[in-house]
Amino acid sequence: QMILLTNGFQPEPGTQLVTKADNAMDNDYFNTLLDGAGGPMTWDFSDRTYATETVSEIVNPVSTPQIGMFPDANLVMRTTFANDTSWTVFSSESSYFWQLGEVSHSAGSGEEVIIYQDSTPNYVFPIAFGDQWSSHRYFEQGDDPDLYMEIYDTTFYNVDAWGTVVYGNKSL
Repeated sequence: QMILLTNGFQPEPGTQLVTKADNAMDNDYFNTLLDGAGGPMTWDFSDRTYATETVSEIVNPVSTPQIGMFPDANLVMRTTFANDTSWTVFSSESSYFWQLGEVSHSAGSGEEVIIYQDSTPNYVFPIAFGDQWSSHRYFEQGDDPDLYMEIYDTTFYNVDAWGTVVYGNKSL
């Protein structure tokens, strides 16, 4: 039976998302995952430990500084670390999920806006087993024109895993 993933990611403002940083992520661990025998498997992550966790909150896009620079934005995640705040700006539609850029405010360096140029969606929906695609984004970063960094990021996606995932004491 073919499984198709669709995009319905549009959480309400006030929703909190928690990301945990794995204490023991290393190449050996990923190589073990990539050596799967194929067919239905159980991916057991229950023994992982975490160094930190980051809490991001979904906010109303109109409350985001410089939101006018992102006319297609309809989803914003705000993350705060001490006196620094960042807003990650997305367009989340039924047919795609696209990271448009970021706005950050640092007590030490002020406000910075990064707009991804010549970018493609991170995900195009529906997604099926065996699908492959790449996503790319380009941006410049820096305050001084002589010190700008040009950054071009390409990510390759391959939908090729299936089975049961055990995370903590829950199976998904």
